[in-house]
Amino acid sequence: MTGAATAPTPAHLFMMLWREVAALTPSARSVAVSPGSGFRGAALDIAGQADPVKAAEGLEVLIASGSTDTLGRQLAAMVAIDDLFGRIHPRTPRAPAADLLIPDWLRDLRDLRVGTGAYHVDASQALVARGPLLRTARHPHASSAETLADRFSYLSVVSLELQEKGRTVEVTLGHVGMDFIDGVEPVSSPGAERILFIPLAETAEDLDIHPVEIGGNRFAYYGPSEHLDGADRFMAALAANAGQDIAVAPELVMSDAHRQSISRGLVTMPGAPKLLLLGTQHSLEEENGQRFNEAVLVNSVGKELCRQRKLWPAAIGADKAKALGLCCPENPDSVLENNAAAKAIHVADMDGFGRVVVLICQDTQLSIAAQLIDDFQPDWVLVPVLDCNLAGGRWAHQRTLALSANSQSRFIAVTSTTLKWRYEQDTDPVIGMAIGPAMPAADDEMERAAIFVVADPGQSPAIGRALWGGAGWVQSRLLTN
Repeated sequence: MTGAATAPTPAHLFMMLWREVAALTPSARSVAVSPGSGFRGAALDIAGQADPVKAAEGLEVLIASGSTDTLGRQLAAMVAIDDLFGRIHPRTPRAPAADLLIPDWLRDLRDLRVGTGAYHVDASQALVARGPLLRTARHPHASSAETLADRFSYLSVVSLELQEKGRTVEVTLGHVGMDFIDGVEPVSSPGAERILFIPLAETAEDLDIHPVEIGGNRFAYYGPSEHLDGADRFMAALAANAGQDIAVAPELVMSDAHRQSISRGLVTMPGAPKLLLLGTQHSLEEENGQRFNEAVLVNSVGKELCRQRKLWPAAIGADKAKALGLCCPENPDSVLENNAAAKAIHVADMDGFGRVVVLICQDTQLSIAAQLIDDFQPDWVLVPVLDCNLAGGRWAHQRTLALSANSQSRFIAVTSTTLKWRYEQDTDPVIGMAIGPAMPAADDEMERAAIFVVADPGQSPAIGRALWGGAGWVQSRLLTN
């Protein structure tokens, strides 16, 4: 680099440096010589200048000021920029006079993030607030190896294009404020969130499951039956369980009419949860004759916050397809769900609640699910599922535990009970599952914490509840190493 400014702000410079040092080997970064605390202090002073161009130029000059080990100075300058952005990170308590301590350009980038979900977007990458937004960030050595992202507490450069089996999945960003009407109210007790699981489809007849043929291919249709009033059951469950923080419903138990009815009802419902996942529904939009499997997130007054469509439609094996009447009994075969595949995954920053990602059932199995969670470190990963059981040791538990190994995310999964009856199973199914980080950053948290929730026999409609960190949590017996 030269003394001439090549970046309009230190944020842009951070991204430029990130790309340069990320291309190096981890061992090259690990042996880089630190220029010392004096360098870092000078870099922080320079980065915080009122003129962003002069700040970026001054940092470049400082990096180039030594004759050896440029990499160490680059990393130290990035840490200084990261420290500066700590003043506007959602994890940092906001003092009344805090704005007086930051330059105007940094306030502008904070406002830009409110509008776009990122401090800066360049080509297929974005500079975002390092997750999680509310809880302690990962330790620099959490990966048991050198990892560039873990060197920083407040900034991260993430990819907006992920590759899965030859196709590109776009990552879209969004920001949700903390106001009562349009946003999500802050969690009153982070780390002690109250979760409500609502299966909705409780009997064999509550879901309509039948074969569909398109282009000579057989698919499985799943959706609420005509007699299932998902809105009425959902609202009744909320009314009987006021004061929850999160309420979640499973996969393919809703219709668009149900969703609209719930949103209208929430306007006047006291004690509604702060964030609600209204299960998933078939979208109104079609592609190649198939609708999308679509999750909808709303706030406590029914305001729609975002939608997430399933990325990869799932198939069931021949035995299950035969049990559900989806294939010919004489020649059973696996059957795919009759839904189109989405092309994007949404990351929603809810500053008072946390960063939220929705992965619908099979999507947790994708390789990009691990990359997304590793990159964005969301506070919450919500997983609506259509399965017979979420018991410990089953696929959902195994996969979620694996995904928890490289993040501080909290996973919440929920399923209905319809398939228990369709598969003629005798045991009471686990309808709700929550999984904490495999290696939590906070010292007072249990490693590989998990809770498996069965429906409360004393309530109708059926529900399950969990208090994060409360009674019923166990340490997962499955190991990921």
